[in-house]
Amino acid sequence: MAAGDFDSQLPVESTDEIGILTGTFNEMADVLQATLAAVENERNKLDTLFLHMTDGVVAFDREGHLIHCNPAATELLRRSIDPSCTYEELLGDLHPFQNVLALQKPNYIEDELVVGDRTLALYLTPFSDKAQGGVLILLHDVTEQHRNEERRKEFVANVSHELRTPLTNVRSYAETIRDAGDDIPREMENNFLDIIITETDRMTHIVQDLLTLSRLDAGSTEMVFTRFPFHDAIESVVRSNSLNAKQRGHELTYVPEGELPLITGDRSRLEQVMMNILGNAIKYTPDGGHIRVTAGASPDTAWMEVRDDGIGIPEKDRERIFDRFYRVDKARSRESGGTGLGLSIAREIVQRHHGTISLVPHEGPGTTVRLELPITQPAPGAPEDTAENTSAQQ
Repeated sequence: MAAGDFDSQLPVESTDEIGILTGTFNEMADVLQATLAAVENERNKLDTLFLHMTDGVVAFDREGHLIHCNPAATELLRRSIDPSCTYEELLGDLHPFQNVLALQKPNYIEDELVVGDRTLALYLTPFSDKAQGGVLILLHDVTEQHRNEERRKEFVANVSHELRTPLTNVRSYAETIRDAGDDIPREMENNFLDIIITETDRMTHIVQDLLTLSRLDAGSTEMVFTRFPFHDAIESVVRSNSLNAKQRGHELTYVPEGELPLITGDRSRLEQVMMNILGNAIKYTPDGGHIRVTAGASPDTAWMEVRDDGIGIPEKDRERIFDRFYRVDKARSRESGGTGLGLSIAREIVQRHHGTISLVPHEGPGTTVRLELPITQPAPGAPEDTAENTSAQQ
């Protein structure tokens, strides 16, 4: 038993003191064996938990020597942590070890550590007041939370700026008309009123786009899924933009690569996406440009590409082109009446269709935007194969 072998049992026949002692030893062996098995089981659970959890866990004894480190910690800290590592070597520059060890439960120290392009939240606390205790450190990657917070602040600032500019114009021109009274010429007054109406329409579009994005984010925007010809939708969008392209002197062509299939989706929403892509190509291509629309299909997907030879998008802006209110050329975008939300809405709609919208690298000036959609939707509760049945149900 002293060696840890609890399987051996001593036969007990007598009922004297030796017999009672022997029986007690046998019972003690059973209890110890069950207790050690339970402890081993709990330790295996903890080892499995620490092994597979995404947060890093590092533990040091009261002397500051490493006693545990899970794989996530080495990955987050981007360094190997060998058994000889000490607290001073790893985190001694942040908080003195004795200060952490002296904390009383449930107190802990919270801090942040920047490792490369990552920001880690650190939580340091003693895990026992006894001699066998030490310090436990939890590492949590908060890089994405920080980025989202920065984008939220930027978004709020952009909304404020986008609304403040037209509001300032409306107020200025309205005050001018009021203060001038009958002294202002009728033609000038009408020009001022036209500007007020234009700025009001601009604010209305911004609010409508914000509401659309809000509904898409919340999943409250219903998609009316039907089966429709992908070719017909593209042709309709190209036809709707042909006059605008002609007025700008553009050469607009549509060349499908082979026969296009029927796809499942919300046709009006997807045409909204196509209108935004093609409209941007027309808007940001200098007069007399060339815009080429192509489309094709694979066994599982259908795609459309819009290529122009316009002003293009610098490499530094390509990753953020789908962010809300992000513009490459802010002044030109506002002059053309854009809200800076069109591509954000387009991406949300495409994601609801389990598709992708992206910029495609190509040689020469201009931009190529690619829209790719699954032919059938993988979501549960798939729509009927016929557009008539789906429309009737809707």
